[in-house]
Amino acid sequence: MRTLSNSIYALILAGIFILGTSIAAQAQRKIVSPTVQRATVLINEQGYSRSSIKLRRGVPARLTFLRQTENTCATEIVIPAYGINRPLPMNQRVTVSFTPRRVGEFRFTCGMNMMNGKLVVL
Repeated sequence: MRTLSNSIYALILAGIFILGTSIAAQAQRKIVSPTVQRATVLINEQGYSRSSIKLRRGVPARLTFLRQTENTCATEIVIPAYGINRPLPMNQRVTVSFTPRRVGEFRFTCGMNMMNGKLVVL
């Protein structure tokens, strides 16, 4: 009888431990989730250093562009889907901020539409 009682207590304690561990893991995942998505794109003679950027829908994004060459037409950044058109002065970081609202692929280009990249919103 006493062995059965001890086994039941052991099972209950194991269940409480597993439940507590699961709840703690879920709470930690929520804390780790970023409140802002960030990415940096360097622009050199070969083009954009990152031609594809993954973003999550509904999470504010901050994309920083840094033009490092005079030998391309990438003197501005254009993201038509978000109404963004900003000049890119040489060797100056330019940050554009927006919140992706729709899932899909959206282009970013230079002002002449010759250099292209894409934002992949999931």
